[in-house]
Parts: sequence; structure tokens; C-alpha cells
Amino acid sequence: MDESKNAVERAKIIEAIGLSMAKEIEPQDPEVVILAEKWTDLMDELAYGNGLVREELKGIDHENINDFRERFGEAVPDDETLDYIRRALVD
Repeated sequence: MDESKNAVERAKIIEAIGLSMAKEIEPQDPEVVILAEKWTDLMDELAYGNGLVREELKGIDHENINDFRERFGEAVPDDETLDYIRRALVD
């Protein structure tokens, strides 16, 4: 997928995640988990193509979130949304 299609898909997913957050749906809800997995797959496609984005997200905290944000720039949503995605990916 080219970068512009990837960006459009990421934006749609972030919008859907935002709606789930607004409805106060738990991040572990299966539909939210699927959205979070799709977002990380798209991010991974931009970065590595080897699944490491998901692993990096699991280890992100307030101390290293800026490193992640610097690497991916505007592809990364706000901190609250990113934390929601992270919680959805917890095994």
C-alpha cells in the first residue's frame, strides 16, 4: 500500500477509535482490539514490515513516548488515543 492510502486508512481507524473512546468502550472490546491491530499493522508497514511496532507500543511509557512520536511524526495520534491503543494490545 502506498503512503497516501496508508495515511487515509490510519485516519479512518483513529476516527473509529476516537468514537469508541467517546462511547467509553473498554479498550479490550474485540472491535477495539481489531482496530488497534489494524492501526499497528499500518504503522508497521510504514516502519519495518516485521511486527516490531506492536512490540514497541507495549513498552511505551511517558518517558519514551516522545521518541516514538519523533520517529513516526503526525502518524501518531494524541497521547490519550495512543494509550487507548496500547491498552487494547495488551495480551
